[in-house]
Amino acid sequence: MNEKAQKAFDFAADAIKQLITLATGIIAVTITFSKDIIGASMITNSSLIFYSWGLFIFSIISGIWALLALTGNLQPISPPSRNSTPSINTKNVRIPMFFQIGTFVTALILTVVFGMNSIKQASKIDIRKDKKKVEVGTRFNKKRLPTNTFTKAE
Repeated sequence: MNEKAQKAFDFAADAIKQLITLATGIIAVTITFSKDIIGASMITNSSLIFYSWGLFIFSIISGIWALLALTGNLQPISPPSRNSTPSINTKNVRIPMFFQIGTFVTALILTVVFGMNSIKQASKIDIRKDKKKVEVGTRFNKKRLPTNTFTKAE
């Protein structure tokens, strides 16, 4: 195998490993802070984060599949024909890489949309809480205001 082909395999393997690492890290961070993240949002919005976790897991599985396909291309079970050279452009490598990249990008978009929706909902909840505090405070103050009413002694 020539040097270009070897570099192509190295770069492909590195890209796959980086996406696996990023997907694993994003899952770990969002699960670690899930109480804060999901607690601040409504239940209907939290389905986005669950879908993104599933897609990240599928991305990880597709990445492992792609790494195994790269390995299989470098050292196939059956002896290769004389004219065949190992390549990263075969279907058994391209299909899992396509699934890995596609599910990773989709999961990342869902995570960002979930985060934006959570921020919007959290700000709406804070505004409602502030309004209630003001209303309660003004009612309380109106009841407690000192009155300057004196009764005349007759």
